[in-house]
Amino acid sequence: MALPGGYREAWISHRDPHGIDGEIVYHIRSYLDSWRVYHFHDTSSTSPIKKTADVDDNRFLLHDGANLAAFL
Repeated sequence: MALPGGYREAWISHRDPHGIDGEIVYHIRSYLDSWRVYHFHDTSSTSPIKKTADVDDNRFLLHDGANLAAFL
């Protein structure tokens, strides 16, 4: 599938899922839409990401990154 330069990731959301590459576009968009983006902006010494965490708390990544080490 040819995408215009400089827009590879973002441009897929503007493709017509009923167009020539419809099935591919549909699956890629479904996959990308299932992702969650995490941004841990608090890197201070009191940040939850820098605190001690339970190693068994690893099933889901917490919103504040407090269990990042256990999760990874």
